[in-house]
Formats: sequence, C-alpha cells, structure tokens
Amino acid sequence: MGRFRLFILIALLPSALLVNPATRGSSTTLMTRAETYVGIDFQAPPPWPTRTRTSTSTPTRTRTVTPTRTPTPTPTFCALATAEPLWVEPVTSPTDQLSQVITVRAGNSEAVTVTLESGTFAITGNFTTMNPALVTINLLPNTTHHLTVSARIKTVVGTGGCTYGGYSLSTTQDRYGAPLTIAQGSTITPTPTRTPTRTPTSIPGADFVGSPLSGAAPLTVQFTHLNTSLLIRCTWTFGDGTSQTFTLSGSGQASCPTTTHTYASAGSFTVTLSVTRYTGVSNSLARPNSIQVYSSGSPPPTLTPTPTITVVTNTPTRMSMPTGQVNRAANRREEAERI
Repeated sequence: MGRFRLFILIALLPSALLVNPATRGSSTTLMTRAETYVGIDFQAPPPWPTRTRTSTSTPTRTRTVTPTRTPTPTPTFCALATAEPLWVEPVTSPTDQLSQVITVRAGNSEAVTVTLESGTFAITGNFTTMNPALVTINLLPNTTHHLTVSARIKTVVGTGGCTYGGYSLSTTQDRYGAPLTIAQGSTITPTPTRTPTRTPTSIPGADFVGSPLSGAAPLTVQFTHLNTSLLIRCTWTFGDGTSQTFTLSGSGQASCPTTTHTYASAGSFTVTLSVTRYTGVSNSLARPNSIQVYSSGSPPPTLTPTPTITVVTNTPTRMSMPTGQVNRAANRREEAERI
C-alpha cells in the first residue's frame, strides 16, 4: 500500500523571538523568522486479507421412476362361425315372357344382386331362408341369359366383441345344382352344358323297435330309434292317447332319444314315431297293434302281424346338407328300397 506524510508548518510573526534554550544566558539570537516543520509519517494499515468463500453445494438427488407395467389383455376366444346358405330356386326356361322373378334364399343377408345379359338387378332388405329375396329381372328377346346371383351377409357383433358375417356369397347354379340359364323366346330350346340332376332331399329314417311287445298290465315298454339323422324334433305317439315330444337343440341330433312308456290297461296299441330333419323334411312310421297288453291272470292273446305304415312329408325350411352328403344319403336309401 502507499505511504503518505503529514506536514505541520509553524510560522511565527517577524517580531516574535525565538530563544534557543541552548543559548539562553548568553547572547540572544534574534530570529526574524523561524519556521519549524513537523513531519509525521503515516503508514497505511496492511490490507484486509481476502477471504475466499468456497461454496459447498449439496448434490442433487436423482429420483428413479419405476415404469408402470401395462397388463396384457386376455384375448377373447371367438367361436368359428358357420357359413350362411345361399339357395336359388330353379328358374323357368325356356320362356316367352320378358321378365321373371328370381327367388333367392340367403341366410342373414341384407342385399341380393342378380347379374345377367340384360343388366344388374338388386334388392335390399332383411332376408333369410324363410324370408327370401324376390328379385324381378328383365329379359332380352330371343336371348339366352346366364345368371350370377350374389348376396351380402350382414355383419353381426356377438358376445365378447366377436364379429361375424360381413362377406358376400355368389353362385351360378340353383339349389339343386342346375345352371341358372334362362332362354327367352317361345321357339328357343336352350342347350345346357350338362343335364341338370335334381337330388332329392335326404329323408330321415323313422324306424324303431319296442321291447317287450306284450305282457300283462301294467306293461312298461322301451322304444328305441334305429336310424341316424340330423334331427331337430321327434315325437313318440304311444297309441293310448299319450305322446312324448323331444325338441333337439343346435344343428340337429343323430337320433330320437330312447324312451319308456307304461301301458296301464289291456288292449292293442299302435305306436308311431315322427321325426323332423333340420332341413324341414319330416317322416313318420307307424306300427299298428304292435303292443299287446292283457289283464293280469288272463292268457296272452295271439298276435297277428300287421303292416307297417310310413308317411313322408317334404317341407324344407332350413339349409340342406352339402350335395355330396345328400347324394350319398339318397344312394343308400335307393339301395335299401331295392332290397
């Protein structure tokens, strides 16, 4: 640091006398002017020490975040859907008309389209095999028309979000396998690519047996269905005013369930079994006087064989079996009839 001096000047007036003490008592020295300087040295204090402040920082703590685990959703099992049927009733050919109504049976459909040489004809609605689409088409004079029938199946969302439908079906044949060809013109004879063969709808068998066939009252008889077919309903009629009906769920059951019946009084009874296939075809078989019941203590009567009566009704209401299965069933039935 720098240093500095402080000077103090003492000045006396000219008339003032300054007597030197060393000469006091001798001659007096007259000083006309005396100047005295007084000097004082001052030294600046040492500088303050510089204090360095060290900042001590607290380390920042990093927080570790554990990610949230997203649960894996459980997949929904969707049952395999059965394809909807598409049936076209046989067309009229040849014809001298300039229009014709095409009957289309498509399960759970919302639109049906018929395309042929005269144009495209469409209809929308809620159609099923029981509520067919009736499409009116126009025909060109003296022209052979080749029909293509298409149906759009509705989309249905089932349990668990399972989606069914939403596709289209198409065919160029009627429900019996014949080509959908219409020849317009009264003198035109169409030349089909093959001779259409109509396969009869399979008839469900209604054959059955009972055991025992005779005995004293009360007599309990067990009845067993001998045939196999995809049945949706069957009825046992026991001949004493009572009957038992089984309604079979799903797409059909192989045979009518075995049942028992007790005949409380004596007499001869005709037993009938009626079965209905899932296609709607029904068949009945009756065995007249097949059960003989006599009073307790009486001798058993002499049984006289009676012919079996079979009644077949053909009222298709639902989809038929694939063509191959129908053909095999028909062939088996024809062989049985020949035997």
